[in-house]
Amino acid sequence: MSPTRPPTYHERYLGGRKATDAAYNKARAHTPHEQALNSRRWRALRTLALQRDAYLCCECRAAGHHTPAVDVDHILPRHTHPDLTYTMDNLRSLCRSHHNVKTKAQR
Repeated sequence: MSPTRPPTYHERYLGGRKATDAAYNKARAHTPHEQALNSRRWRALRTLALQRDAYLCCECRAAGHHTPAVDVDHILPRHTHPDLTYTMDNLRSLCRSHHNVKTKAQR
């Protein structure tokens, strides 16, 4: 008899939600918001914005710190200004902390 692998964290603690989560993620991937963020056009523009900002957080740099940027933020939100989604002047690189603060403030 071959040994079985121990259940993963997800399988052990989330059990029945696994199928539900997969269905949710699959349905969500087809929303216009997700399609835009998964497009080649967005990924290329995101890379250009990070390069322009030297892969540093704009907010941290303004305060004299050098924190790596991991997110590219729309200065004017996409839901209120969809025409600026792919405009470089509406993008800035942010660290995760600053991006979370801005996103939370917008909700």
